[in-house]
Amino acid sequence: MKWIFLFCLFFSSLAIADELSLAQPLKNPILLVHGATMGGGRLIVGPFDLGEYFLHVPELLRSSKTEVSTVDLPSDATIEECAMVLKSFLEKNMAGKKVNIIAHSLGGLDARYLVSVLHSNQVVSITTIGSPHRGTPLADWGFKQVNERGSWYYTFRILGYDLVGRRFLKELTTEFMAKQFNPRVPDRSDIKYFSVVTTGEMFTRTMSPLLYPTYYWIRSMQGQMAEEPNDGIVPLSSQSWGKEIARLNLDHLSQMGHDSFRFFSLEQESIKLYSLIYKELQSSGL
Repeated sequence: MKWIFLFCLFFSSLAIADELSLAQPLKNPILLVHGATMGGGRLIVGPFDLGEYFLHVPELLRSSKTEVSTVDLPSDATIEECAMVLKSFLEKNMAGKKVNIIAHSLGGLDARYLVSVLHSNQVVSITTIGSPHRGTPLADWGFKQVNERGSWYYTFRILGYDLVGRRFLKELTTEFMAKQFNPRVPDRSDIKYFSVVTTGEMFTRTMSPLLYPTYYWIRSMQGQMAEEPNDGIVPLSSQSWGKEIARLNLDHLSQMGHDSFRFFSLEQESIKLYSLIYKELQSSGL
């Protein structure tokens, strides 16, 4: 039965991918914007190097003959600083072009800041995947560790992940997002905003074991967001922004194509995620 399941999964993934290869190119190019990582365009967290951040995603989207670019952002910068790098990249590498931004996690906040505060006029749409638009209790916990220099702070430091060096951490707290970021970064009426919301569960195929600790920490905290389903990093209600394209059963890693240490691949769902985004952009004439 297991081999039958894997056989069906493989061919259903190919079928979804084929839809993009037969689709018409989008009117405007796509720019993929990564989230928090210690390796820019590579997904590096502490001692773990998991490869390209968007694993196979650029190739999937390019199968539609749409131009797809990626950008490397700083790993320790604030949202404002990353948005400035993003603006410079657009002006130098995609000059004269309007783009559809597809951004993962923190990258979604960088993109919103880019158009709202830095007034970039090269963006026609922003689609966010797993972005903490209202913060995440995990950042609340992490910022507390930085301030108190507790045992967890030193544990992470020994493992190669210094929370102090992640200067965006405070900006991802629920209080900062509610009182400072969102009031300062309103949506622009000339830009389309879309989002994809995903959640997973521990001890199921929808959650990588790498995310078990963070999933548990969120659920063990106090407050409404802690009681919600989450993707291992961001609670459900924080991910929704603009028009919600879909809700899927994926964790924070599989949102960009990573199936690390998972018994069953979520490749089909990952491909479906980007196929749905593509169809939305196409139907919107973007």
